[in-house]
Amino acid sequence: MMEPNQSRKDQKSLLRLWKPVVLLIVAYALFTSLPPSRHVTTELDLGPVETSPAPELRHPAPNAAFSDVEDQPVQLSDLKGKTVIIRFWAPWCVVCRRESKPFAEMARRLPDSTVAVVVAVDYNSPKEVIEILGKPENYRLWFDRSDEAMQTWGIDTLPSSFLLDASGIVRGKRIGGTDWLGEDLQADLKKLNKFSELW
Repeated sequence: MMEPNQSRKDQKSLLRLWKPVVLLIVAYALFTSLPPSRHVTTELDLGPVETSPAPELRHPAPNAAFSDVEDQPVQLSDLKGKTVIIRFWAPWCVVCRRESKPFAEMARRLPDSTVAVVVAVDYNSPKEVIEILGKPENYRLWFDRSDEAMQTWGIDTLPSSFLLDASGIVRGKRIGGTDWLGEDLQADLKKLNKFSELW
């Protein structure tokens, strides 16, 4: 027959073993009840224009200096009058590289009134970027040689993409991966092109 002291010791041992299990179950229940986190931000805003320049919706797009594949200076103001998709891209970014072909296909389908631009950032050399992407036929490839654009636009997540209307106002942004051939993007572009026609 088991002594009462031994029985109490066994109960205490069992309680010690069960406490972590119960805590794990409670933690799991709390975690799964939270709304899913979103790593991708998608927005479109056709409201009134804000006056201070910032890479936010309804603000004028910062007019940072870039260079093209021929090492000629270019800037966003060169594209005024066009709807613009500008995408910040880096060679080490896995999502950026994975989305390169869908982006190129999306750019191929764009009307003449819309221009797609990839801005390469945080790279070793333009040659490295061109080796990965090839010389683009359906979009423009620009380089942020001094990291000025990264700072001006406040880019802290790659890829980051922005939709600009024909007046150079930021109307949409997509932070993180994007389905470049998806219906929601196509719908946003149609709305933006119609909106830009008013200008």
